[in-house]
Amino acid sequence: MSITCNILVQICPKVGGAAWEIDGIPTKFQSGPTMIVGIDHFMNKNKEKIIGFTSTFERSFAKQYPITMKDKPGAMKELMFDAIGNVYNFFN
Repeated sequence: MSITCNILVQICPKVGGAAWEIDGIPTKFQSGPTMIVGIDHFMNKNKEKIIGFTSTFERSFAKQYPITMKDKPGAMKELMFDAIGNVYNFFN
């Protein structure tokens, strides 16, 4: 992809569109509400541990709800409660 195309792919979700969409989703996932969740952690250049969470809840799995936060005692629990509380509002 060209640089211009990559920039447009990044801008699209910021204005309410979808950067990509999954094609050929099995029908068992399309027949009812389905949420896909991803959680990861890494250490940034300042040696701080960062936790990332993303989820999607709409039919095409294209819109995402992302959260990141610095790791600390109880951070994963806080992140999960925050995410679960806000995911529904984000997609509706």
